[in-house]
Amino acid sequence: MRHALTDVDHVTLCVSDLEKSIAFYRNVLGAKLRAQWATGCYFELGTLLSGTIGQRNTSQRRQSHCVFHDR
Repeated sequence: MRHALTDVDHVTLCVSDLEKSIAFYRNVLGAKLRAQWATGCYFELGTLLSGTIGQRNTSQRRQSHCVFHDR
């Protein structure tokens, strides 16, 4: 069976410095910060409504990932 990807649902990136990552996404890529908490945030970047960036934490097992929609 062949699948055709139709769009990206969300992207999660684990980063070592949350504040520097927020500045990069806002100032360089023009992303809109939609929500922020101590260990992460949500961005809107074009049609990607739920880009998540999480602070890398050795006590938690968090992984970067990307989720697509298909038909």
